[in-house]
Formats: sequence, structure tokens, C-alpha cells
Amino acid sequence: MASVNSRLEALETRAVRRRTQRRFKALKMPLNIVEFAMARRYLGEAIFPRQGTLLKLAAGQLDALTPYDHRVIAEWSAGFTRSLGSDNPSFVGSWGVQPDILDRIALMRERTGGGLEEFLAIIGRRGSKNFLGAILAADRLYRLCAIEDFTETFGIQRGKRLQIFVFAANRDQAIRNQLRDITNMVTHAPCFEGLVADASKGRLLLYTAAQRAARGDRLRPADALVEVLAAETTERAARGPAMPMAMFDEFAHVTGAGSTADSVDLYQAARPATRQFKGTGFVYQASSPWDRLGQLWISYNRGLALDPATGTALNPEIGLVQLCSWDPYTDWEHAPDIEAWPDGPTFPAKAEPVIAFDDYMARAEEANVESFGTEHRGLFRHSGIAYLKRDRIDAMFTGWKGRDLTNQSDGLLSISYAAHADPARSGDRFGYACGHLEDDDQGIPHVIFDEIAYWSPQDFPHHQVNYMDIDAELQDRIRRFKIGQFTFDQYNSAGSIDRLNDYGHRPDRSWTTDAYVRDATASMNWKMFETFKTALGHGLIHAPADPLLRAELEALQYDKGRVDHPHQGDIQTKDVVDCVVNVVWTLYGDNSQAIFDRLCATPVRGSQPAVLATPKTIAPPKTLTPQEQLSNTGSAAVRRIRSRRSTTPARRLSRTRYY
Repeated sequence: MASVNSRLEALETRAVRRRTQRRFKALKMPLNIVEFAMARRYLGEAIFPRQGTLLKLAAGQLDALTPYDHRVIAEWSAGFTRSLGSDNPSFVGSWGVQPDILDRIALMRERTGGGLEEFLAIIGRRGSKNFLGAILAADRLYRLCAIEDFTETFGIQRGKRLQIFVFAANRDQAIRNQLRDITNMVTHAPCFEGLVADASKGRLLLYTAAQRAARGDRLRPADALVEVLAAETTERAARGPAMPMAMFDEFAHVTGAGSTADSVDLYQAARPATRQFKGTGFVYQASSPWDRLGQLWISYNRGLALDPATGTALNPEIGLVQLCSWDPYTDWEHAPDIEAWPDGPTFPAKAEPVIAFDDYMARAEEANVESFGTEHRGLFRHSGIAYLKRDRIDAMFTGWKGRDLTNQSDGLLSISYAAHADPARSGDRFGYACGHLEDDDQGIPHVIFDEIAYWSPQDFPHHQVNYMDIDAELQDRIRRFKIGQFTFDQYNSAGSIDRLNDYGHRPDRSWTTDAYVRDATASMNWKMFETFKTALGHGLIHAPADPLLRAELEALQYDKGRVDHPHQGDIQTKDVVDCVVNVVWTLYGDNSQAIFDRLCATPVRGSQPAVLATPKTIAPPKTLTPQEQLSNTGSAAVRRIRSRRSTTPARRLSRTRYY
């Protein structure tokens, strides 16, 4: 009797194995990543319409785009524009998507048969970065599990395990966040039933369908050929594995503290492992932004860079989005009317968005604009000790008395101008600025810049600045502008000053120009920068839009009692800023305090813009007098009402939901 029972059990086991093997003959592929995310037979996730657009872009699936997707992409694309007149052209902006992202995807599909090789999701907090990353990883895992032979497909050693690495500031963070989302999604998805070998802390192991078809229930976790692993944040961990996908979670915050690698070293160690998977290798960098340092900032700029010769993408393999926390949930109320893919179902109804820009968010932004910008608006900051506020800088370039400001070629005889030049070492940039005073309707003098200019070594033969050529151009400027005072930085300026004074004091000239050195002592520099900062806070400085000047202003740092440029990152100069600050000091000088006090006492009228409360510096040097500590003035100024970006909901689409 026992032998009969044993025989029956063996027959039943073989029958189960045959059924299992038949069930895992092949995995049915979804039409696109949104079907994979939404359909109950796959992941069964209820996604928002704009999350669907993001997934299609990241996966490079142009055929899945709907008219709604194209409208959203057009809206996002408007956030970036091409820079003009630059030796290093790029897209410029701080919100949206690269305007040529669809062209990039089409080009990469033509080159490799796949889509983008890298995707940067730079989105504010609670913007579903990990959720989207989990769907992208699950889609990649499902497609890997459907491959019969990795050796034949990828040319790797037979039996070698494919690994998706998840990196974060440390391994525990990778386990808690991105890996947990992937594990939860995969282990609860019907499409992965029978494929999960192990889901212990720190890793997820999967069998392929071919393995299950061949060996059924005889497989053990050690046999699994696909793995998702929370990796140590070290260069050594990133080297060696066969890695079809690398995920970098909150990558802007990977700084290399202690024994961990910094983001640049980590990326450089991991990237070659994904490149061997041509057409399928993928890097997902997701983060709310932080400083303009590290690999996320480098990749961001590489993704925006354009070829100077053709104007096309210099690195077409990189796609990126830069969005506010609430942007992925826009149009949530219209979800049941929006088609998920061409001729497909509509999105599921939503009760509310995950996050929205409401009164609470508005108050949080009002309380700390810069912090809110990095946390929720997806804006990079230059430094934790930034000297100037972004909204003050923005206001400087908004024009004057209803007109846009541009560089002028000639001045007016009725106006007296001031100029400053910052000579450089022959291999560095030479800066110049010229401006004048002009009263507003209340008789308050504003500084109006007539020209912002600089000469780069690349403008000269052998990439060496030619001072004689520049001096000739400066002489031409004091011929065309009635420049009374022309100041210079003390470095390498003696020859230029002598030549300009010889020209400026010629008897045949209608006016005299005095060129002289302004000694840049620590006390004088602090006084000039604080005067500039206070004037900027009151909205008294107006200049033509200049990308370098804006970048240098945004990069200024307050550190140990002095204002300086960063010593790492893309912007490591303040040549043009120094010129602007010196011109402001020449025009205002010791009268600045009286001007600021008068401005604070002036009532706001209907046609007069409210002045900005003067920003307070972290801590001025102890040796300065109260008069020099000008950034504390203006406490009675009226708070400016800031404008906020609003989005226009898409038009309702008449669709029948059948999914």
C-alpha cells in the first residue's frame, strides 16, 4: 500500500511539474509600459495621467503617446529655451522637459533599437519618483524574465546573474525606499507569480520563465538569474556585475561622507556595466535637487548641452524632466476622460492628488522661498550659504519702466556714466560693466546698466587674452559714453589705466574720464557687496539679461565673513559680478544709506511697485561698523506679493472608460 501511495505522489508531482512548465513557456508582453502598470494581469497600479506620460518618455515608447501626452509634453517643453550667443550652447530653464526629447528618443531607437539610456527624474518631494522608478524597474525585470537565453541575447557568460543595483546615500536608505517599492510591487503583481525566488532584506531574486519551464519546482534561490540588490555606496560595489539597469535614488544627496563614495565616483564606476547592454541598458537618476555639485548636476547639464555646430543634442541618450512636486498629478480630476494609450482605456478615477499647491504650500513658500524651491519646485541651489535670493536676482532682469533692457552701443550726453573693468590673467575672463543713475517717479535713483560685457580667452588667438586689443575697445567705450569714473581691479591693471587716462584726458575731448584702481580690501569688498545686496533687495538695480552675470550672481556664497564664488562646480568665477558691484558702489557710494532710508519711508502707491524687505546676511564680520552692515536696513519695507506659476488643466477629453 505504501509503495502505491509513493507511486501516486510521484505521478502527482510530475503532473504539477508539467503544468508548471507549460505555464511558463512564455510571458505575454504588454502593449506598452502604461498597460504594464495599469492592467490587472500585470502590475494593476492606479496611475495618474501625467505619470503615464513620464513613463512613456522614460521607456522611449513613442507609439504609446496620445494627443493628451503630446499636449503635456508641449507644455513641459516650453519651460526650456535654447541659449543664444554662447560658446557652449544648451537648453536653459528650470522647469519642464527638453524640447527635443521626442527627437532624442527617435534617434536612440534608430541607433540602438531601444530608447533613452539615461533618464533624470528631477522632481520635488512627494512627486512619485520612487513609484515611477519601481514601475520602470518592474518592466525591465519582466522583460528580462521573458528572455530565454542571456548568453545568446547579451553575450554574457552562461549562468551569470543579471543584477539591477539600487544606490542611495547608504545601503539602508536604498533598502527602505526604492528597493522596498520595487519588492512590494513585484511580489504582489500577478505577472510575476511563480518567478519570485526570494525577497529577503536587501535583495529580490527572480527566476526566468525559461528556467521555470525547464526545471519547474526543482529550482532553488541560488539558481535565480535576475536580481535587484540594494548596493553599498562604494565604487567597489558598482564594479564587476552584469548590470542592465542602475538606479540612483536621491542622487543629489549622495555626497561621499565617511566610507561611502561620492556621486561622481559611484556613477563612473557603475555606468560601464550598463553600457554593455546596448539598446536595453538603462540608468535612472531620481532626486529632489540640491547643490549645483555632484553627478546629478553634471548629468543634468550634459542632458541640456547642444552641439555648437549643429544645434542638436550633444548627448541624445539622456532624457530629463524637472518638475514641481505636484506636477505629476495635474489633471487628476479629468483622469476618467483621458485615454491611457491610443485606442486604449482611460485612466482610473482619482479622489484627490497625492500633493497639491494649496494654501499651506503657499505659506511654506512665503516663509522660505529658497528651501521651498529645492524641496518642492525642483530647483537646484548653488550652496547652502547662498548670498543672494533667487527672486531678487530675477527682478534685476525684468526691465525698467516697462521696457526690456539691452546692451547699448552709445550713451547720451545728458547722462554721466560709471564703468568698472576686472582684468584677468591672460588665460581667464576679462569683465566689464557700465551704468548710470535714473530716478523713478518718486525721485528715488535706480542703477541702470547700459552694458555688461566680457572677453574670454577663446575669443583670442592661442586662447590668450590680448590686453592691447581690449584697451582699444575700452577707449572706444569712453568715446561713445560720457564715463566720468572708470575703476579697475588692482590686479594687472596699471598699463590699462595709464592708456585710458592718456586717452580720457586728451584736450580734444568733450569730457574727462578718470581711470583709477579701487583697492579690494576685505572691508571695502564687504561694504560694496552689502550695498549691492541691499539695493538689489529694494529693486533698485536693473540690467540687460546676461546668462553669465545671472549664473555668477546665483553662485555667490557667504563664507567666513566674505562673499566669494564657489571653488567647485560649473561656476567658479565672479568677474562680471565684481564689475557690476563696483559700478553700483561708484554711483551710490556713501549716499546709499540715505537712499535706502528714504525708500523705506516712502509710502507704496498704486502705480509704484512694493519694495522688497532687505535680506539679512548670516553674520557680518565683527570688525564692521553698523553703517557697513547695510543688509539689515529696510526692515520697514513692504513685502512683495510674489507671482506663482499656475498650470492650465488640459481640456476634457471625451473617452469611454472600458478598462
